[in-house]
Amino acid sequence: MFVIYELSNEYSMTSVARKTNLSIDTIKRIFDNVSYSSPTNLPKIISIDEFKGNSGGSKYHCAIVDPVNHKILDIIKDRKEHILIDYFRKIKNRDSVTHFICDMWQPYIDLAKTYFKNAVIVIDKFHYIRQVIWAVEAVRKRIQRELSIKLRKYFKRSKKLILKDMAYLIQIQS
Repeated sequence: MFVIYELSNEYSMTSVARKTNLSIDTIKRIFDNVSYSSPTNLPKIISIDEFKGNSGGSKYHCAIVDPVNHKILDIIKDRKEHILIDYFRKIKNRDSVTHFICDMWQPYIDLAKTYFKNAVIVIDKFHYIRQVIWAVEAVRKRIQRELSIKLRKYFKRSKKLILKDMAYLIQIQS
């Protein structure tokens, strides 16, 4: 998104759409959802996550989002801790933030503990579920290594079975 903003300083929306291989409607929606001045006040709930950016010499950029209103509050050119600290230090109403949603990257958690003392730190659902799936997979693989070759082949595709929704499995059994 930062690339789109940078291109918009020099090109029309149509040219930006062509250069980014996006539709003009998508470019318009992005401009409708992004505030291009750093917020001075944050909503009660904020979410922070990085994305691969590749502009301004940084591999990752950081998006600050209002998840309740589905608005991108700001995009920071880098996710380095000192840059995030400088950014959030300028925000006046940090104490009014009640929930800080992030992934499990330790600098985000440290940032929340230091600058958002009244906020509950919430690990986002995607990253939490991914960790659970990785843990289940590790146990499955360990157990399968201990099985005989015949049973190992039988349970070779058990990953899909283990991760199926239980309601679906009950329907099959009935």
